[in-house]
Amino acid sequence: SIANMRTPFLVANYSMTNPHGLSLDQDLLFIADGTAGLRVFDAKNPAEVGKNELAHMTAYDGYDVIAWNGVAIMTGKDGIAMYSYTNPEKPELLSYLPVQTN
Repeated sequence: SIANMRTPFLVANYSMTNPHGLSLDQDLLFIADGTAGLRVFDAKNPAEVGKNELAHMTAYDGYDVIAWNGVAIMTGKDGIAMYSYTNPEKPELLSYLPVQTN
């Protein structure tokens, strides 16, 4: 945790494909990683979070994600995907709403 908001410091750095948005629900970190899709990490230990990937869904691009109460909603280039993460190691696609842009 940050003890002094005026002097934050880097704890760790992890490579991603093209991260855009993230969300935290309890000890789970969700990252919308552009063309790499959605990644789920165990975030109990912030210094080790990048080493603790629980799941990686690659079916859809990810620009942003909101996770709350067992459901993650991810927006992407072509639509909106909704996942259940009651089992964070095997998130289940609940729905996908394609969006067409001109």
